[in-house]
Amino acid sequence: MLSLASKAGGEAPLPSQPDTQQLLDLRNFAGNERLGKILEQTDSLKKCAVGWTALAELAEKRLPLWDKLTRLIGHCARLPGSEEIVSSADGISGGRLLLDDTDHVSGLVKKAAELLRSAVTTAHSHHQSVHNSQLSELKSSEPWTKIEEDQRADILASSGIDSVPSIKVASDEELLRTLDSIPLSSWDDKTVALSNRFAKAMTQAARLLEPKLQRVHLTSGTLKTEDEIKKWLSAQEAELVAKLKDGPIVIS
Repeated sequence: MLSLASKAGGEAPLPSQPDTQQLLDLRNFAGNERLGKILEQTDSLKKCAVGWTALAELAEKRLPLWDKLTRLIGHCARLPGSEEIVSSADGISGGRLLLDDTDHVSGLVKKAAELLRSAVTTAHSHHQSVHNSQLSELKSSEPWTKIEEDQRADILASSGIDSVPSIKVASDEELLRTLDSIPLSSWDDKTVALSNRFAKAMTQAARLLEPKLQRVHLTSGTLKTEDEIKKWLSAQEAELVAKLKDGPIVIS
């Protein structure tokens, strides 16, 4: 009976645990005297057992719903339209109404989930739209069209823009997993960051098209006259001019 009473109430939003003084008083008796007292209080004890069992079973059913509601509220507390949900949840907790005959929680879970599902879907859709727009712009740029396909794939992956994170929001459990993985507040930051990421990708593509530097070693020798110097300079000039046609040069 004491164990049953402990499951029939508890911390808010549960009601307080049932008064078990009657049971504690029975412990003050022993042997036949205790048995006699129990027989005297049989009807009362049975009534308590039935009531406490019903409350314990209801608590087992509603506590998971309450936990879900608090998780949902944690993600939507600042969304427009969440005020009524938060206020109602506070009322349930303050009044310790979780085990009322009326289920106050299920409706709030549904409202909070719908509010979040709409917000997440909208944020994801906006992020996808911006990503698609900037990806289209990148793909039509001159540097991007001139580099190899494997180079494009490497750049997209290294810049973190190769794909948009997917979301699953069909069920409440999927919605919460999605929100735990990517909080609603982070979508704006992720969308704003796309501009810098795509700009970085464009820069990487342009750099791949820059001509590679050529290292040219000048010939050495001993020069004794002015004519020899002029001939050496002329030969070096011709070689450097020829090399320059293939790109920038570095002399060593």
